[in-house]
Amino acid sequence: MPPLCAVCESPTAYTLHFGGRCCKACAAFFRRTVALDLKYECAAGEPCEIHFSEWFFFCAGHIHGLRSA
Repeated sequence: MPPLCAVCESPTAYTLHFGGRCCKACAAFFRRTVALDLKYECAAGEPCEIHFSEWFFFCAGHIHGLRSA
């Protein structure tokens, strides 16, 4: 079984990115977010704290999705 991405659990995480095993799509998302200094907010308009360390769609323990702030 291929290694799973630590972010999205896709079975395509064959290499390490930024010190962790993740797929190329999640690595690219993180790279763009940092390089472009992007900020995100909860798409439901709630005052959530966004947690990128777990999965970028989790905010305050529930899944809403994110939008650029």
